[in-house]
Amino acid sequence: MLGLDAGGNCDGVALRLEEDDLLHELELLWRREMVAEAYIPRWVDLLDEDGARFGSGIAFTMNPLANTYAGGLSREATV
Repeated sequence: MLGLDAGGNCDGVALRLEEDDLLHELELLWRREMVAEAYIPRWVDLLDEDGARFGSGIAFTMNPLANTYAGGLSREATV
């Protein structure tokens, strides 16, 4: 599993949760992602292809103090 590390940015897809299911879906997401100490959840700005902000979302970023953290690897080592 790869998580977001400090610095830079990440291209990807933002998924919007329906208001009626928000609490239930967030609880499932939290139980799945926050099982270990690997992540630090953060609110981040969401930008479109042109760099314009269109909202905010939760990103699960790496906890550099976690015993599973392997930061600073080259791209080749990561691949």
